[in-house]
Amino acid sequence: MYNNNVPLGGQTLGETQSPIRTNFSLIQQLITQDHYDFNTGNQGKHKFVHLPQTTVPGTAANEGVVYTKDVGGITELFYQRESNGTEIRLTGGTNAANGYAYFGENLLMNWGTGSVTTGGNKGPYTFAKAYSGGNPPYSLVISNEKAGNAVETAALAIQEGTITNVQFELNNRTGQTRTFYYIAIGTAL
Repeated sequence: MYNNNVPLGGQTLGETQSPIRTNFSLIQQLITQDHYDFNTGNQGKHKFVHLPQTTVPGTAANEGVVYTKDVGGITELFYQRESNGTEIRLTGGTNAANGYAYFGENLLMNWGTGSVTTGGNKGPYTFAKAYSGGNPPYSLVISNEKAGNAVETAALAIQEGTITNVQFELNNRTGQTRTFYYIAIGTAL
């Protein structure tokens, strides 16, 4: 165990040699955890960083903090701005046909595919991850499936007033069932 009480005033080197050597050994172990060792070309630099899960740590003026915390049983990376500022989620998402990903500045992107039948409003089509605060995404883009090199001119449209933070509806005026793709970007937290 590290001992910060050596040497005390009046102690001789002989009395404190063993605890001082123990302290040096413990400092060496501390430095080599995630860092390049003393006397190497990259001394003082990180090899990598382990970040145990924590809660939002809080920040003072003129500082930011990177940390991890548990989100649904998975450790995710976050950044908090100065003066206990905005918490920004930096990782998380899915790699799937219908999925989502987080980006800096608290952005959440959802993407997916679906099939819409003919005749008026169809849906709802649900986002893989809901947007925050009940707000709909900033942008929702729909595209028709393209078959080969043919240009698809089918009339698919987002039904006005149906976009929420969790879903949207389409209006299919093509007379045929159509496959579509979507991308939506909005606020994450």
